Amino acid sequence: MPVPQLQQTQASIVKLVREASNLASSQVPNGEVQIPPSYAKPIIAQMQQLQSAYQQVGTTVGSTIGADQLAQARAAAGQAAAQVTAIYKKAASTPLLLLSAQVVLDQHGFAVDLHDKFSQVLKTLSDQVTSLLNNAISVGVQAGNLLIDVVLVFIMSIYFIVDGSRFIQWIVRNVPKSSRPQVSGAIANLDNIFGRYIRTQFILALVAGTLDAVGALIIGVPYPASSSSAAFSCHWCRSSGR
Repeated sequence: MPVPQLQQTQASIVKLVREASNLASSQVPNGEVQIPPSYAKPIIAQMQQLQSAYQQVGTTVGSTIGADQLAQARAAAGQAAAQVTAIYKKAASTPLLLLSAQVVLDQHGFAVDLHDKFSQVLKTLSDQVTSLLNNAISVGVQAGNLLIDVVLVFIMSIYFIVDGSRFIQWIVRNVPKSSRPQVSGAIANLDNIFGRYIRTQFILALVAGTLDAVGALIIGVPYPASSSSAAFSCHWCRSSGR
């Protein structure tokens, strides 16, 4: 690199350092947002390092820059560019209200990075919303399955009440004649056993609900009817396999 070009580059860097220092100024044109001093300081530090690197560049006999010194200057320029890009992205992703609050905190000497705090809050809220959505989907699926089960049980109950006898006769007719008496007897026994089981469980659930209501009234538990209904439902659902 020729010396004139080096001098031009150094002058440009001096101008950049001055402009970077103006970023932390409290005097900004109308309609523009002040950059928090804590955002500007890393940029200023990198610009000063870049300026120092180019000031240390020496020329050799051929009026050219030493290769090692040029490599250091280029590395400093790359670090400065990376720092500016990072601060720009940080400022662009920070709400204006937080930028203004960050300026106030910086001016009063509070070392708090509102952008990081805000990002942590957003991440926490995002995790909580995701968890709530997952739980809501799970509850919705379970509620849908329960609704389908109730509808199917209701339809099957109506079918068996209306056409239950004909269904049983159809089963008996489709077995060999030699086995029809045994099948008929087995179905009748199964019907009697299942009927007694349902009646017994219903009576037990009714007794449990009644005892729960009486106990709630004695000890003064509020809403004894709700407690009794819950006890009845729990016992009935448990006996039915739910």
